[in-house]
Amino acid sequence: MRSPASDFDANALVIEFWRLMATNDFHAVGAVLAQEFTLEWPQSGELIRGARNFALLNAEYPAHGPWRFTINQIVAQGETVVSYQPEVPLTRK
Repeated sequence: MRSPASDFDANALVIEFWRLMATNDFHAVGAVLAQEFTLEWPQSGELIRGARNFALLNAEYPAHGPWRFTINQIVAQGETVVSYQPEVPLTRK
């Protein structure tokens, strides 16, 4: 019998994350974030803790129109996944 941890598919999780982000329902994204989720932006020193704060940050960002995402590549190995998205302009398209 396989343990629940062995059923974890990190690649599928990242794909679902970006699918949910594309809906612009940022609170729905919380369904795929860990309870202890933390986002660190080292270039600015910002630290966003929790799915609710992540959702609020994205929902209240001062841009025009819905967010659009272009994921160029997803690389997965075991529980490590990297998604590549080109630089995002400051305005929504």
